[in-house]
Amino acid sequence: MENKILIVSDNVSSYIVRSLIETIKESGYEADAVSPKVGELSSAAKQADLIVVYAGNNMSEYREAFVYLCDICIESDKKIGMIGYERDVSIIFELFPEKCIWKHFNRPFNQDSFIEELNSEMKLYAENELKKHILVIDDSGVMLRTVYDWLSEKYKVSMASSATMAISFLANQQVDLILLDYEMPFCSGAQFLEMIRAEVSTSEIPVIFLTAKNDKESVQKVLALKPNGYLLKTLPKEKIIETVDNFFKAQEAGK
Repeated sequence: MENKILIVSDNVSSYIVRSLIETIKESGYEADAVSPKVGELSSAAKQADLIVVYAGNNMSEYREAFVYLCDICIESDKKIGMIGYERDVSIIFELFPEKCIWKHFNRPFNQDSFIEELNSEMKLYAENELKKHILVIDDSGVMLRTVYDWLSEKYKVSMASSATMAISFLANQQVDLILLDYEMPFCSGAQFLEMIRAEVSTSEIPVIFLTAKNDKESVQKVLALKPNGYLLKTLPKEKIIETVDNFFKAQEAGK
């Protein structure tokens, strides 16, 4: 399947943008362009494997759209590239975490160099797609970033900060394991587990609870839901990685 590259530009009909799209297609990828507006980005960005902003001099006018795009990149573990003068792409550096930023190509822009870098990134992307995919669901941004940093070297890791966000993500993505916060507000981990088990498309996804409580009563409540395991949030990095590793090893051995 061809990788999908999405160009975001405030002038999608310009010669440079059209030429770039044709060059990307000639290199064996799918390519399309949309304006930096939430309505246009909604489905296109979620379906893209890599997003590239071709920046004009009025990018700050589209701040709302870039905040939305940033959320998509964080949730779906996507990366964004930038073409433009540093002053024009500064909003990307301001809004997007470093892990979501692919490369900045300054102007004047060389398409051959861009394609070389694109080929290298898509090779890494293909390798990442072969990794086991873990979705971490937690209302704590600190916990999300911590678990991401710990597991992302060995696994493909996506993040969701609420049950609603996770349900939306699972409607379009397949995962091999969910690490689920047990004590989330509004929709608890127990309620979320019940929801996904009621749906045919998600009922078989393994779930390991993340919990901050280690007293007997709390542990019994967690185990009564029959998850595939539970992890204390206070465990050290090595123990959490080891538990996830052992889960996948046991899963492979049981096939």
